Amino acid sequence: MRWNEPSGGFFLSLTVGFEADDAALTRSAEEYGVIWTPMRYFHPDDGGRRSIRLSVSYLSPEEIDEGVTRLVAFIDAETARHRARPGPT
Repeated sequence: MRWNEPSGGFFLSLTVGFEADDAALTRSAEEYGVIWTPMRYFHPDDGGRRSIRLSVSYLSPEEIDEGVTRLVAFIDAETARHRARPGPT
């Protein structure tokens, strides 16, 4: 996992080990209460497929801490889910 270190602004981008698509976003929101934006929305080509954009503009430090805890749980579960998939035969 990688992330940028912004010097300002309201967003952080995070590279994850799975495809950050609409289905993953739905699981994150419904099961973990964390909403993010797939970075592929910001790429004109096929880029950003494994990156998410997090907003921190309207959150208290306590809410950010709670969100990070929930996000880590989601990322761990999603990574395990993708590792458990059988490969092509």
